[in-house]
Amino acid sequence: FEELLDRVDIDPAVSAYTAILTADAGEACAPTMLFLAENMHKEYEKHNIDENLFNEMIAPIKSRIESTYLEKGNFLLGDVEWYRLHLAGRLFRIGRLWFDLKELNCDIPAKSVKRGDNVVGIHVPGGKPLIYEDCVDSIRRAKEFISLHFPDFSYRYMTCISWLLSEKNADLLGEGSNVLKFATLFEIVSEHKSDNIIRFVFGGGMTRDR
Repeated sequence: FEELLDRVDIDPAVSAYTAILTADAGEACAPTMLFLAENMHKEYEKHNIDENLFNEMIAPIKSRIESTYLEKGNFLLGDVEWYRLHLAGRLFRIGRLWFDLKELNCDIPAKSVKRGDNVVGIHVPGGKPLIYEDCVDSIRRAKEFISLHFPDFSYRYMTCISWLLSEKNADLLGEGSNVLKFATLFEIVSEHKSDNIIRFVFGGGMTRDR
């Protein structure tokens, strides 16, 4: 890795919002992410956020770099766009769910909110049962966390964009389903067609054809 650092020049002005975090970045991606992680740590310190949470949020990035090297013998990470949210220092795992402090990217007239307004985006990591009570507790704790560490971040709504909220799930899942219970936490204001249910249920490589 030290040899890699000697070969790669990192622009000190790069940010989590401008960094290239796709395969186009080549071997520069890994050191760039670690450089951004240092800035991320400074953001955590600025907002008096516990060091343990920083370590938890940075762990997947370190794991991706390590596993790539062990499997391939190089640092070509491929597409790691998802980690942009981590590195921006505005995404936090609090209990069962992830919470993203961001600006809305569309207008929602029914709720009198518009593009650019602050919202808290909710993301649902896989790997564990989606217990309704755990999600409610997670949301409660997130509100307290934001109020404590980001008192100037004023928002009215928490949002979630996910196949988990599709009303069509009721035709596929039985009564008492964790997914259906989770969906009751939200009001559907718009929808668009997606095959994400295939990818998340059957695996990342699955499509309608196979």
